[in-house]
Amino acid sequence: SDENQHPARRHHLATTIPPERRRSRLCIYGRLKGQRIICNTFGILVTMAAPIKQHISELRQAVRSRHTHSLEWRQSQLQAFQSMLEAHQDDFIKALETDLGRSSFISELSELNILKVALKEAIASLPSYVAPTKVSVPISVFPSSGSIVPEPLGLVLILSPWNYPLVLALHPMIGAISAGNAVILKPSEVSSASSKVLAKAI
Repeated sequence: SDENQHPARRHHLATTIPPERRRSRLCIYGRLKGQRIICNTFGILVTMAAPIKQHISELRQAVRSRHTHSLEWRQSQLQAFQSMLEAHQDDFIKALETDLGRSSFISELSELNILKVALKEAIASLPSYVAPTKVSVPISVFPSSGSIVPEPLGLVLILSPWNYPLVLALHPMIGAISAGNAVILKPSEVSSASSKVLAKAI
């Protein structure tokens, strides 16, 4: 019920969507073949937003074409991720102060530094993520050999909460991109300032 929700969430729902039409909302943040895809549908019902279906279809097609599978693509996306964090760090800190009243020190310690470390580790580990693992095969198929080849899941949906609006949105995205997936990200409408910066930055 609305009574059990965060006060900011109740206010947002009350001012953007009539009570009889309160349902899930969605934001899509993604990159397709080097071009930015952003569809911000805060306050719009998912069932009514035709462009969302189109973007989902385009992202799925990008995965099916294996565009996101290559090691080079994953490296370039994670490196762009690093550049994005550096370029918008001040914006993220201001947004966290607006949404949650956090100091710059706490914001860097609890969110931004965690993301920077995760990115560095992901880039260093990428070759091992895509490397096949050899496995034994029955003697009956000699001289064949066998291996397990990691494959991306495809299109990944990330739902992030309001209390850690950056790290719980972007940390899963680092893993999804490292694995060669496309991502749909739905940030919290309660932490609206952080969500706006995410839309601007990605």
